[in-house]
Amino acid sequence: MLLEKLCVPLRSGLLRPYRAFSQPPHLALHLLLSSHSPDLRSLRRHHGLLVAAGHSANPFFAAKLISLYAVFRRPDAALRVFAAAVPSNPRDTFLWNSAIKSHFSCGDFRLALSLYSQMLSSGAPPNEFTVPMAVSAASELLDLDIGSCIHGSATKFGLLPENSVGVGSSLVYMYSKCGEVGDGFRVFDEMTMRDVVAWTALIVGCIRNGESEIALACLKEMHQVADHGDERLNSRTVEAGVQACTSLGALREGKCLHGFILKAGMEDFDSLKSSLLSMYSKCECLNEAVLVFQALAERDVVSWTTMVVVHIRKGHIIEGLELLRKMQDSGVETDGVLCSCILVSFGDMGSVCGGKGFHGIMLRRNYELSPSVVNALISMYYKFEMLHLARRVFNIMGQLDAESWNSMIFGCGKMGLDIECLDLFREMLFRGFDSDLNSLVTVTSSCSRLMALFLGRSVHCHTIKVALDGDISICNTLVGMYGQCGKLHLARRIFQQTSKDVITWNALIAAYARLGYSNAALSLFYQMLLGDVRPNSTTLITMLSVCSHVAAINLGKWIHDYMKEMTLEDDVSLSTALVDMYAKCGQLGVSREVFNSMPERDIVSWNVMISGYGIHGYAREAIEVFGEMEKMGVRPNDATFLAILSACSHAGMVNEGKELFDKMKIYSISPTLKHYACMVDLLGRSGLLSEAEAIVLKMPVKPDGGIWGALLGACKIHDDVAMGERVARKAFESEPENDGYYILMSNIYSHAGRWKEVEMLRKMMKHRGQSPLKMALASGASLLPHAQSLSPSSATAAQHCLPSLLRSPRWRPSHRPISAVHAAEPAKNPVKAKESPLVATRPGKWAVDSWTSKTALQLPEYPDKEELESVLQTIESFPPIVFAGEARHLEERLADAAVGKAFLLQGGDCAESFKEFNANNIRDTFRVLLQMGAVLMFGGQMPVIRVGRMAGQFAKPRSEPFEEKNGVKLPSYRGDNINGDAFEEKSRMPDPQRMIRAYCQSAATLNLLRAFATGGYAAMQRVTQWNLDFTEHSEQGDRQVLAVCGPRDAVGRDFLPNCTLLNYLMVHDAEVRAFFDVHEQEGSHPGGVHLEMTGQNVTECIGGSRTVTFDDLGSRYHTHCDPRLNASQSLELAFIIAERLRKRRIASRPLKLQNQPSTLPSLGL
Repeated sequence: MLLEKLCVPLRSGLLRPYRAFSQPPHLALHLLLSSHSPDLRSLRRHHGLLVAAGHSANPFFAAKLISLYAVFRRPDAALRVFAAAVPSNPRDTFLWNSAIKSHFSCGDFRLALSLYSQMLSSGAPPNEFTVPMAVSAASELLDLDIGSCIHGSATKFGLLPENSVGVGSSLVYMYSKCGEVGDGFRVFDEMTMRDVVAWTALIVGCIRNGESEIALACLKEMHQVADHGDERLNSRTVEAGVQACTSLGALREGKCLHGFILKAGMEDFDSLKSSLLSMYSKCECLNEAVLVFQALAERDVVSWTTMVVVHIRKGHIIEGLELLRKMQDSGVETDGVLCSCILVSFGDMGSVCGGKGFHGIMLRRNYELSPSVVNALISMYYKFEMLHLARRVFNIMGQLDAESWNSMIFGCGKMGLDIECLDLFREMLFRGFDSDLNSLVTVTSSCSRLMALFLGRSVHCHTIKVALDGDISICNTLVGMYGQCGKLHLARRIFQQTSKDVITWNALIAAYARLGYSNAALSLFYQMLLGDVRPNSTTLITMLSVCSHVAAINLGKWIHDYMKEMTLEDDVSLSTALVDMYAKCGQLGVSREVFNSMPERDIVSWNVMISGYGIHGYAREAIEVFGEMEKMGVRPNDATFLAILSACSHAGMVNEGKELFDKMKIYSISPTLKHYACMVDLLGRSGLLSEAEAIVLKMPVKPDGGIWGALLGACKIHDDVAMGERVARKAFESEPENDGYYILMSNIYSHAGRWKEVEMLRKMMKHRGQSPLKMALASGASLLPHAQSLSPSSATAAQHCLPSLLRSPRWRPSHRPISAVHAAEPAKNPVKAKESPLVATRPGKWAVDSWTSKTALQLPEYPDKEELESVLQTIESFPPIVFAGEARHLEERLADAAVGKAFLLQGGDCAESFKEFNANNIRDTFRVLLQMGAVLMFGGQMPVIRVGRMAGQFAKPRSEPFEEKNGVKLPSYRGDNINGDAFEEKSRMPDPQRMIRAYCQSAATLNLLRAFATGGYAAMQRVTQWNLDFTEHSEQGDRQVLAVCGPRDAVGRDFLPNCTLLNYLMVHDAEVRAFFDVHEQEGSHPGGVHLEMTGQNVTECIGGSRTVTFDDLGSRYHTHCDPRLNASQSLELAFIIAERLRKRRIASRPLKLQNQPSTLPSLGL
């Protein structure tokens, strides 16, 4: 009442004299009244009165003025008031809070944060009102760093989440909004008291970061603990819960929340109704959506759009368009968002009539075709696969933006129009439009399908230019593109530099599998499993294909069990791949069981089963499966007949093959060249050469090389020289570069004894620049030494003794000079040698300091340069570890190996450890090298040069200078010579003192080795005392398979730095034989081998007579770098090599000595 009485004279203007308002109580009252003033003019008048009275610096009045100016959205005036008052009150928290709040409410968040920083600098302590405003400003700017700093300053002043609900709630919201939901939960857990604001902040943050399931769990927990008003659900919390149900499509939970809204009396909130409408629309619950829509008091364009779209998606197109008319009658204007949503709905439904009809309605009613509507039209027509209409819309619309171009590019890519897609991309960039993520992914995929490496690289450069090269979807397509183009090193580089999801792994695994690197694909798959990445159906399909190529039946069975565990057996493509794997691995019974258990089979499944029987010669069973397919009503395709005809060809079933070939006409399938090739092969194998030739001559299409090759092969089988000559002429004309035709014709001539023609073919191939190996094959000459002394009959017999390995697809001859093989390295595609630029510029004569002109790589960064220089000077003063005489002697011995007079055995550890430096380890490795040398010497009857990598191998290069774990980034481990392997800052820091220790250990190691070599330990008389029991106690007897892993394999250890490298790659003794076979065929000498080995009983490589399995790897895996063979595995490999050396020695003898018994002990070879 007193306040009312005081207000009357003020409002009536009776108290005009200035003195009446010069006292602070009257001024406070006047300011109180001005807060309800409808205009800014009254506020300025009262501000002037305060200034005139000398009270503008009063913190109470200044704070009030600041707040009132903020109400009128005048932060500049508020800042002037604050600037005038703060010098007199630098530590007044209330004044600072008013200034920060005014700018925060006006949306000037950066100035609010700047004021908070100045407040701390002035010494004014923040309170529980200051921190939430500053944290909220940081959250609005999505600046996590500033928000974390504010959190730290609040902690410094004792404003902890457990003490202040406002501080805790604002921090929860800030961390969640900035994407750090985990930090938000940690702050939330620290809060001893939580109100509805804190719960709502946590739930909204989870939804914002895509964690809707967690948001619903939090909402449920909040509802259970809401025993008082502060934690009781309000409309904003329930609205967030409904939004979570919408994103998850959780209809049941959404209906529960709807019931809670009705029970709590919140049905009057239109925001809640709009959220419920969106939820029911997402779940396509038309009836519930209609009820909610009818209950809306005010219907905006969003609610109308939602109702129209849900009717269209439910197939009620007429009702949806009727709602559109009612919306317009109610005064709500149609906008581009509504039209775009309707067009997208028609496109998703595939409703061509509805989409084209609505397009016509828009044209008749003159709807504004904004760029968003044009983009929706283009997208819709591409979904209808109506390229001409999409292109017409694109061409006639004048308002085209970047999204329009990107939509066109995306549509072309989806329809497989790769050339047009690239043309549009080029034109878009030429016109100055920006590409988006989807268009770059599409264009990269087009380059991949076209195998356009140059264009793919150009697109890659563009992604770097627009700073999108770090996006995981871009990286995935780049990995696939480079892999498709055969550039595995580029694919690996991108793979290593990006964060990886299952699609990234799939892209690289598929690239290796496609290029035939099955072992590398297997290695990647195991690394993927170790990285806790769950494989999907695409991964498993690729791996089943790899298993079928390398006969990895155990892994295939594991995948089968995994499919059962993950309930993936209903996947038709995956089950089909499983059937194919079992069939190609020879398990036809299991393959048929899987095939029969498939709930659904497509044409590919039937073809795979038919092909599986066919490749194993079970043509009858293949025909039975074909009959079952016909009975099931499945229409065969051209691949089906190709598989069944191939099966008949392998089994020699001529009549059945003819019937099936004629049956193609019933299904209106035109035979392709491959079908004709199968028929020619079938008839040719059966001796019906004239009939086969007649089919070739009557073909409606021109025969290709495959047809002539099949007929020429049949001529070879039946020794028909005349027809062979006719067919060969056609084959040479069809594919003059194909060497197989020359070889086949050469064999036909050699069987007939027509050696002049053989020599003629040999000259033809030589004139065409073929290798000696292929010319020898074509002429029937022997590849053995002293072949000139053999008779023609002996040469004819020699061509039938070619190694079976030459017929294996795993062998690929390399035209590079080969001097040694790394027994642990998988085969690689031959790479054409390029002339190094150093060849033309290198000095003609070597000098002592010539190495100083070379670029030094992989040098560590030592923090203390002075200490480094001191250590280098100290080492320079030490005596050399190896003297020049030893180096010259080794050089002379290596020269003998180069000309075939000796064999080099090089082995040891490529990354020695300081911890393993002891006499026993040195002795054991030395002993194994001696044993291996003895075995090789007895087998080859030639000197063996033993070179041990046992002193000084303390450093290794790394692909990346730094390694990161759990957000901690440290230098990579480069070997004990430089730093330690423990992931600690002190250990990983390069230490020059380690070089002195490495020198001392190397010198001591060589000293001990010299003592062993000269002290009788290496005497050959003691060879029978060495432990060779590994050949006596093998449960499986004589084994020829040894599993090792190469340090330079196709995958490499760089995928998981400083982690255990998997060692499952199988290197059969056939690969060792291939090494010798290539040298024999090329007329060169096998100079030696290099092994990663040790004398210790480690378990770093799978296989061997003692059966080291995959599960044993973790028991004694000690290497810091490449995996090593243990003692028994090394000796087993030595025996395999010795066997080939013995055969090579026997083959090189004169013929008169080859039949005499050898007087040398065989050592079980």
